[in-house]
Amino acid sequence: MKTQEIDLSKLRTDGGTQAREEISNDTVREYAAAWEAGDDLPPIDVFYDGATYWIADGFHRFYGKRDAKKKSIECVVHSGTLRDAILFAVGANRTNGLRRTNKDKRRAVLILLEDEEWRKWTDRAMADTAGVSHTFVAEVRQNLKSLLATVANSAADMLVQPEEKRTGKDGKSYKATKPPKPAPVPRVEKDGPSFTPPDIDAEPEIGEPKSSFDVEAIEAETAKKKAKAPRVDGWGVPIQEHAAEAFEACPDFDELLTLLRKAKMLYADLAEKPGGAYLQSPGVSRNIKDRWRNDGIENAIKALEDAKPTYTVCPYEYHGAAIPESKHKHDKKCQLCHGLNWTRELGKQEKSEKVVEFIKEQFDVRS
Repeated sequence: MKTQEIDLSKLRTDGGTQAREEISNDTVREYAAAWEAGDDLPPIDVFYDGATYWIADGFHRFYGKRDAKKKSIECVVHSGTLRDAILFAVGANRTNGLRRTNKDKRRAVLILLEDEEWRKWTDRAMADTAGVSHTFVAEVRQNLKSLLATVANSAADMLVQPEEKRTGKDGKSYKATKPPKPAPVPRVEKDGPSFTPPDIDAEPEIGEPKSSFDVEAIEAETAKKKAKAPRVDGWGVPIQEHAAEAFEACPDFDELLTLLRKAKMLYADLAEKPGGAYLQSPGVSRNIKDRWRNDGIENAIKALEDAKPTYTVCPYEYHGAAIPESKHKHDKKCQLCHGLNWTRELGKQEKSEKVVEFIKEQFDVRS
């Protein structure tokens, strides 16, 4: 292990070694200012596999150096592969640098759980590597298992009626041949016996509506989703009446996110199989953390996460009371809530801690 100055252009950041939930722009600007002022910051950690330098720790310092228009950065060079760099990154910043959030820690554990080899480790082994408690690892592992079980159940429910007519080569419509009944599809359950979907071709019992447009069923499903809607927002504030209808959509967001995250995992597995070779083509997928990712799926997940109703009131509505000198306006053209008076997830700069504490006080939310 040695320390040397390395040109920024030779350092790779696309190997999946960035183990934080996100890069803090504020921290990058802070480090860039430090570089420009001539301050010395600790060297970053990189792994060299004989051909490539992979950054394992120090992404904020790297981006700060780049923004400061510097050409190179001091690095502690470790000998090892990309996987070695990822393992190092998973446990980075546990005692130094920008303090890790719970989301950062959860992402670190998920990196281990998504790997075919590392997911077989014990909770304590993962905890030692990621710098978290073994109970935290157990919780994330259980949540992931529940997520996959939910996706499997949703997939089992997606049985589609065969088309009654099909179009021939002559352009005419013909009655479709009824396919043989498929074998019962087992349903994955966390506990208890498996579930076999009902016969979709069976005639309804007396009193059951034959129409596929079942008003009562739709109303029952709507009521069920309302019951699953959150009662408090991301700050613990009770959902206000003006935002109740918006937050009723949260279960739909969660259901779609679950399916898309499963699709993301299936896509990565498929790309590694012989039949998925074309999925590895440039412009179709990107290799991140040794897993093939599709930007369309990634962008859909990100869009849903960003759009999901999160806060039942708009912070700008309380800015004037919490911060008298604030210039933020809250009206129909509000830049934050766009007149909705509730918001999606917000960035750190959009939700001042002082304003958040003021809002909690107004609604008697106890931390």
